[in-house]
Amino acid sequence: MANDKLLKIEIVTPQSIIFSEYANAISVPGSDRPFEVLYNHAPITSSLIGGAIKISLDDSKEIWYATGSGFIEVLDNVVSIVVESALKSTDLTQEMIDSEVQQAQTVLAAATTMQERNDAKRAIETAQAKARLLKK
Repeated sequence: MANDKLLKIEIVTPQSIIFSEYANAISVPGSDRPFEVLYNHAPITSSLIGGAIKISLDDSKEIWYATGSGFIEVLDNVVSIVVESALKSTDLTQEMIDSEVQQAQTVLAAATTMQERNDAKRAIETAQAKARLLKK
């Protein structure tokens, strides 16, 4: 695949580089609203919420990742994403998602501060996004 009119996409977590390839487009869960990045997109830096990232390769092939919150930078057809966590959709299981929801609900029920409540709610929302992704 030639690199003409493609984006260089890199997704990084604290543990490792999750994805580093060229692609046609990427859709991300922006903190204000989801958005898509195509070739020659204007420079942008944005925060991301936990949810699903869709990478469009050639000929309708797509790769999906369930991710935690983070940031995206787009500059000169290079898309750099740093997220708390990322898991390829093919690695998701319903048991994993159910466990995450249960843990977050336990934390939410015991929360004594607004920060604890917000973190637990965010974890539940991320797990729900994973569940939607599992059905794709």
